[in-house]
Amino acid sequence: MAGDRVHTDDIVVPVLEPDLNRTRTARLWVYVRDDRPFAGPDPAVVFYLYTLDRKGEHPRVHLTEFRGILQTGGYAGFAMPYGSGRVLERACLAHARRKLWDVHEAMKPPLGREALDRIGALYRIDDATRPICAVSSSVSPITRSTASKTSCCGTPPGSIRGSIRVSQASVPILKSC
Repeated sequence: MAGDRVHTDDIVVPVLEPDLNRTRTARLWVYVRDDRPFAGPDPAVVFYLYTLDRKGEHPRVHLTEFRGILQTGGYAGFAMPYGSGRVLERACLAHARRKLWDVHEAMKPPLGREALDRIGALYRIDDATRPICAVSSSVSPITRSTASKTSCCGTPPGSIRGSIRVSQASVPILKSC
């Protein structure tokens, strides 16, 4: 896997087990390199790997040779490469915000509300300063609308069909958060 920056996430894939007359949950691991918003010279790439489970050994194997910045969601299976010194973590603010929201909803601590307000202010700054060109002009308004509702890693929450459609429609909408 090549690139200075890679964004990754895993997506639930229901798989039919005909002998058992049910489905099981498999995973599609998505790795994205897109440095065009940073004027990077390399072409954008989306790479998918399929596994029957979500064991942390899968990203460990996938990322064995990777060196650079790795942006992930909150899955602990991606934590493996960070202690090696060859991979720099770029955590997702949206995942951290969700944890703060859960604590805020459960306990209503005043500091929790302040943290959420500050993150909201950062989101507003990001929205106001994000270049318009980050989303390709060739992308349809429907895809642009979908992109604005995506998770930090560029995939609509819980939607494999949507994430593949969005990534195939235009890689520029797969952006860091």
